[in-house]
Amino acid sequence: MSTSPETEIVCTHCRTANPAGKRYCAHCAERLPLPLGEFFAGRYTVHAYGEGQGVARYYRAGDTEAGALTLVELRQNRGWSDDAQAYYRDRFTHEVQLLAQLQHLPAVPILYQDLTERADRLFFVLDGMPEMTLRTALEKRQRPFPPDVVIDWGIRLGEVLAHLQAQELPAPDLDLDAIGVAGHTARFPDLGIIRRVRTDGLPILPEAGGFTAPEQLAGQAEPRSALYSLAAVMAALLTNRPPPAPSPDEDVLIHMNTRVPRWLSYLVAINLSAEPYDRYAHVEDFIADLRRQQVTDTITCRACGAENRRTEIYCQECARALMQSMAECEVCGQEMPVNARFCPNCGIKVS
Repeated sequence: MSTSPETEIVCTHCRTANPAGKRYCAHCAERLPLPLGEFFAGRYTVHAYGEGQGVARYYRAGDTEAGALTLVELRQNRGWSDDAQAYYRDRFTHEVQLLAQLQHLPAVPILYQDLTERADRLFFVLDGMPEMTLRTALEKRQRPFPPDVVIDWGIRLGEVLAHLQAQELPAPDLDLDAIGVAGHTARFPDLGIIRRVRTDGLPILPEAGGFTAPEQLAGQAEPRSALYSLAAVMAALLTNRPPPAPSPDEDVLIHMNTRVPRWLSYLVAINLSAEPYDRYAHVEDFIADLRRQQVTDTITCRACGAENRRTEIYCQECARALMQSMAECEVCGQEMPVNARFCPNCGIKVS
């Protein structure tokens, strides 16, 4: 005889029904979720389960004061080693710390309650999930977004990328399904750190679909891979069509939407280049040109201040690398600019 819905809890990991009151799933050893309707931590009521990813479990919850919120809980599993659980907890904590640092950025969700532990559950609380994704918003409009709106959203999303890259952290997912619309701005649902942690030891593979840079699809992501994805998102918003193939014509967006300014079509096309070294070197430079509404063909050396062509790798005056990010040569093991085509130490062609 089956257990009634009121007396069982379904594991959000393996979908096995467990008797109410149990802490761990009998099938996969996963810590069971809070029951729907549960009044948790003295203020939050669990209304629904969100889609769990990585080491996080998401709840749509209500608060007696703030209304709709998102409660994010660290998953627990008895099958994980102590070292693994400690690593997951560290990543979970790191995301909360970063969220707190970036609260001044409009594209970052509001951290409503900092990291808290209650009833053996570690969680934090964000404001409510965005009303819809960018894809849903496009489908609802059935036409492109105005260029001034897309420019503003590109700046806001780029600001988050710049802060994460400054700390050598990977960018959040950048596509129409991963970014939401909250009010009048595009916004990340979170920073993606806890979503990217796999608990089965397998690598997280990027998905094709026009928003992922060619080198990232080949497993060689670098800082400008996120810039490619941001340009692809902007292209889709400006045209209501899938992003163009890598290295498009500079007027490609104008052909699809005559309201797109030529400078904006050119700027997006540059950063959809198949080769990373043909894109902008820094997200900050991309943001600056969005604000100035222009395309800059030169880059200033941060060491000596000399102007160089944007596609150059080394300064023509002081020979310093024009890009701060460094990579390790697979042949000689020495550091080299991440965008170098040849290793300056051993001369091997690397890209």
